[in-house]
Amino acid sequence: MTEKSHKARSTRGRIVRTGVVVLLSTALALWLVEPPRMRAEVYAWFPDGTTRRVSPDAGTYYQSCVHPAGTSVVFGGAETGPPRIWRADLGTGQVAPITPPDSAAFLATYSWDGASIVFSSDRAFDKPSIAVQDTPDPRLYRPATTGEHLRFFNLFVAPDAGGDARQVTRGRFRDLRATFAPDGARLAFVSTRERRVSPLFTVDVAGEETPRAIPFDCDAWNAYRPWYTADGSELYFFGERESTEPTGAASRKRIAHLPVAGGAVETVAWDDRGKSQGPFLDPSGASLLFHTDRTGRSELWELPFDGGEARMLVPPGLDLPDDRELMHPTRARNGVITFDASYADGSALHRALWALRARLASWMRRLRGA
Repeated sequence: MTEKSHKARSTRGRIVRTGVVVLLSTALALWLVEPPRMRAEVYAWFPDGTTRRVSPDAGTYYQSCVHPAGTSVVFGGAETGPPRIWRADLGTGQVAPITPPDSAAFLATYSWDGASIVFSSDRAFDKPSIAVQDTPDPRLYRPATTGEHLRFFNLFVAPDAGGDARQVTRGRFRDLRATFAPDGARLAFVSTRERRVSPLFTVDVAGEETPRAIPFDCDAWNAYRPWYTADGSELYFFGERESTEPTGAASRKRIAHLPVAGGAVETVAWDDRGKSQGPFLDPSGASLLFHTDRTGRSELWELPFDGGEARMLVPPGLDLPDDRELMHPTRARNGVITFDASYADGSALHRALWALRARLASWMRRLRGA
């Protein structure tokens, strides 16, 4: 071997070794990247075409509900500590918590007349509440279902502006996502009470009776975010069916409805792809608002009940990262729409590295499954 060829081989060897070191170092760096913390903010979209953030500057706030008259909005969240219910006055711009700081309170909704709110809280139990900074994703405040972090939640009803809250449900259950019937006499909610019977339950607002399951006349469903129709005859919700069918239309999250007394579940025919969540019935009863990622990321949509075409709702003037998602639309009688804007908090580089890691992980899963 000539000295020239030996040098060439040695150079190639160094290049290969350097390349391997760079690839391994890059892979290790990507593997060690922590997921960026998710953040959510609450916005109000006014009939004059303006959009304004109504949640506090610091913290994560989500799952809003507008007052039926469009005068205020309630939502859950916090910067630190347990989540609290906040109320923003859309006229004055004032925003303040209306539940105490020593217990978790979240998932608030207004009654149809706007006089009351219902929310979930752990205030009836002795264990200290889990702080939002100690949860993997503050937008999804769901402390563990087992172990030392297990927490239970009951339903409470309070006046619109806060004040003394009255406990409606009791027991070591996770009662979530309550909504008022149009006449204000009953609540529908999600619970762990009898999961083999039904995920949805109903109770009188006074809390004088034992909550009863709303039976599903079909394969078992996981159901979330129930909402009454304007005439009180049906409940819309989103969920996925628990079945042995392959992943597909039957197992993805989608919008469905059933009679308030229970019975057959019907899915919304237009909702034929993507993940759809957060159904809200327009106060007029003429349309359904929700969010879906059928276009690639979560956006706000409205589906009229008269057979017309669904349309995407695009709030103007949002200065948010490209990876933002819009969720949980609610609309008042005067046309004000509130919603959450969710995005990854952190630098652009951090978000890009995490996105690259997610793509590589997806690619590796496909290779293993090939």
